[in-house]
Amino acid sequence: MLKISHVSQQRAEQDLNIRESWKGVAFISIADGIRQHPPLINFLERGGVKAKRLKFEDIDSKEIPHISTKNRVIFSDEDAKKLIKFIDECFFEGVNEFYIHCLAGISRSSAVALFVMFYSKRHESEIEFDWVNFLTNAMPNSLVFHKLLINSNLTDMEKEQYKRKFESYAGKIDLIYKNL
Repeated sequence: MLKISHVSQQRAEQDLNIRESWKGVAFISIADGIRQHPPLINFLERGGVKAKRLKFEDIDSKEIPHISTKNRVIFSDEDAKKLIKFIDECFFEGVNEFYIHCLAGISRSSAVALFVMFYSKRHESEIEFDWVNFLTNAMPNSLVFHKLLINSNLTDMEKEQYKRKFESYAGKIDLIYKNL
């Protein structure tokens, strides 16, 4: 069974200190242009844990027409390709958990987690995904999700299916937040 988690940086730092084993875990750390990756990721990398560091701001595709992107670190097609390559390597090496964090654990990490969940259906029949956390605490970044989807080797039919599912989840999440 494959487990997929998305959390805040604070939670990741707590888990890095208390979790006994990181064997079989792929750790994806997402920092922005200002904050750094948690220092304990260095410990994980030295300990042989598969770890990927990404650095990009939480800018959603809906925001791009309304902001200046000059001097901003935006998730790119190249970032997407590197992350997908890392995910493929993890499957090849038999990773059984993806642990993904960003600053708040709400937008960037949830978009990556959702993509990993869809993408992993080719490799895994059983997936543990925390839907309660996702539907109550996530607002997945559409730019990140769509760039991952577009740059993946999924079929056009799979891409369209997952794009519709993403839009459905995003719509439900918008409704939850509007009714709070």
